[in-house]
Amino acid sequence: MADSPQIAQIFLSYSRTDKEAAKTLRERLEQAGFSVFRDEESIRIGDNWLKSLQDAVQGCAAFVLLVGRDGVQQQRWVGAEVEVALSRKLSPHDDHERLPIFPVLLPEGVFEDLPVFLRQIQASVWHPDSCDLPSGLREALQARQGLQPTPTLLKGDPYRGLSYFRREDADRFFGRHEEVLHALQKLGYADVPKPETSAIPSTSVYYYWLQIHAASGAGKSSLVRAGMLPKIEQGLLWRRTGYADWKILKPLIPGEKPVEMLAEKLAKAFPQKDMDDWLGKLSQADKPAALAHALRPLLPAGSAVLLVVDQFEELFTLAEESERRQFDRLLATALADPDCPLFLISTIRSDFLDRFEYLPELLKLYNTLKGDYLLPTMTEAGLRELIVYPARLAGLQVDDGLVEAMVRDARGEPGALPLVESALAELWNEAQTYGSQRLSRAYYEQNNGVVGMLAQRADALIGSLGERGRKQALDLLLALTRINEGGRHTRRRLLRADAVHEAGGGKQGEKVVQVLAGERVRQGCGQVGPLRLIVTDGETLAPAPLPEVEGSKRVASLSWCTKCWCAPVTVRMRKVVPSVTGLRCSTTCLITVTAITSASSCRWMRNAGRNASG
Repeated sequence: MADSPQIAQIFLSYSRTDKEAAKTLRERLEQAGFSVFRDEESIRIGDNWLKSLQDAVQGCAAFVLLVGRDGVQQQRWVGAEVEVALSRKLSPHDDHERLPIFPVLLPEGVFEDLPVFLRQIQASVWHPDSCDLPSGLREALQARQGLQPTPTLLKGDPYRGLSYFRREDADRFFGRHEEVLHALQKLGYADVPKPETSAIPSTSVYYYWLQIHAASGAGKSSLVRAGMLPKIEQGLLWRRTGYADWKILKPLIPGEKPVEMLAEKLAKAFPQKDMDDWLGKLSQADKPAALAHALRPLLPAGSAVLLVVDQFEELFTLAEESERRQFDRLLATALADPDCPLFLISTIRSDFLDRFEYLPELLKLYNTLKGDYLLPTMTEAGLRELIVYPARLAGLQVDDGLVEAMVRDARGEPGALPLVESALAELWNEAQTYGSQRLSRAYYEQNNGVVGMLAQRADALIGSLGERGRKQALDLLLALTRINEGGRHTRRRLLRADAVHEAGGGKQGEKVVQVLAGERVRQGCGQVGPLRLIVTDGETLAPAPLPEVEGSKRVASLSWCTKCWCAPVTVRMRKVVPSVTGLRCSTTCLITVTAITSASSCRWMRNAGRNASG
């Protein structure tokens, strides 16, 4: 036997048609000093097969996949084993906890037949008549044993502040691991069938649509963009849905013209047709199957397309009626078409769930093709992760007691994620200003915690505009808020020219827009780096909480970020109606326009909102 250090067991996955080759490979591995898990057959017995499989893979240090002529996707047992292995490879945050996967191709195996996510892993070709292990496998397995956690330092800011997490921010998105995995279980089969089942029961529920709902500021957009989409791209939905290849459209925010926005996303994903062609096809009211018919020939066999509709409530608050009806018909028809592999993920505020009667076609599918996931408030363990892990990856030290102080201050806040991220971004900026690599607890406490830091920064930013500019800024913020008498306040979007007009017009109005959008910030008084109270589409220097919109009609539009300094307060208020001088609560108290800027007013509004709702 070769002198090789013993490591924890290796899980060997193979098709039964390759049983003899697998037996030979196991012998070669054991001769090289490796321990191979031997109970693959026993875990395939009984109703608890999946739990047994998960336990077996969890106890192994490496996963070797033997691929023969049958490939992977047609082998139910192999598919189940690969799915569990992928979950462990993709799930842990620390690199040394990830399960390494080593594909080994037999001579009759075809590399191109592997699912996309396995083709991204270097595979070894091996012949069972060989006297040795596949080339490089021994070294790779030995290297896995001695691998030490040496995480790559994050590039750029480790924290996102008030901006949502994007797909490219997945490396710094923490605190929602369990929620991501639970949400993904709501797409495809409600219950993954046992691999030994030759056919899927006709009673199996299969979901093409996943709806994620929660209160404003809970982090729905971040969960989908930075948490779920990377996992889908990496293949985590393969066995549950039957699709390994995914065409993921850029997330869509409906706005006033959702059909036009859909045409824009489709034109980017499928450039065979330009936006005008897509819009022409989708706008015909008498052809509700236009989307399904257009997508089918564009997708190769075994591929699916995923549409993400973020801020779904805009279909009720902003969309033109004719656009909303057509969007409803197009999506419902495509989702119900068994020959159109379209999947939908939508995010919506929970207080708009009773509005679906305005989408009658989708309403018909609501209880049949849709899975629901209520995104819970971030746990205290999750809050600790989002504070500590990015700091660790960025080489930062965290003062003793800071983590627990932030967790305590954010406890019970529905919008905890943006509040804590904003405070962390400020702590990071403060450290950078003084050339420090430490997040300061003293600075945090001096600025009154997560809510106080955000309110003080907003006060300082608006105060920098002077008395006239301060009033103009508040006029713009109110213009960018759609006030609802039932308390369902939402954001509005304006063209930049209209926003400048609302802010007083001319050079002064443009200056107000630039300052509130973080384009121009007066330094000093502890104000470090840009704070955005409004966000611009298509901004590239410091991405805002809206996706890029490259279309010429909307590239200059603006939106007030409702997760910002006072939105978590005003959104909670009930029975608020606009008045000439400001906002009047259902109580006798008057909240003047100018009072909204102060931290004390924010706290007062919070209490007033709670009293009003009672």
